[in-house]
Amino acid sequence: MSRTHQYFTVKSTAYLRNLSREDIWGRQIAVHFQQAPKPTPTGTSVGMIYPVLLLSLYIENRQEIAEKVARILNAHWEDEEGNHMAAAAPDMLAALEGLMPINLGAIPAALADDETLPCDVTIGELRAARDAILKAKGGAA
Repeated sequence: MSRTHQYFTVKSTAYLRNLSREDIWGRQIAVHFQQAPKPTPTGTSVGMIYPVLLLSLYIENRQEIAEKVARILNAHWEDEEGNHMAAAAPDMLAALEGLMPINLGAIPAALADDETLPCDVTIGELRAARDAILKAKGGAA
């Protein structure tokens, strides 16, 4: 996910709900949405910002709640379309298990972490690891 763009932000809005005196003069807090800018043949397309969630005037700490909701939405917004790591996790696990020596637990604790060990790795195991890495990066395996 692009950490430079925040899809959801918190701002006040002029959006009116019931046209009561409180609505007209009160500060309306809303979680706003804006699509990430996209390159086009003639420049960059910047989407409109619009309120998607209005917080009731009955809520005492509207700003705090709105900011928490925006953080949660931003953290998970691209999970379905852009978080390839979650989709690749089972393949990564299988690939790593395939690369692990069976007797890994028998390695003496006295050996340093930077010791080089000869490993028997098949081309199929390397391909599985490569494909899992590509999948995790969002490419085709």
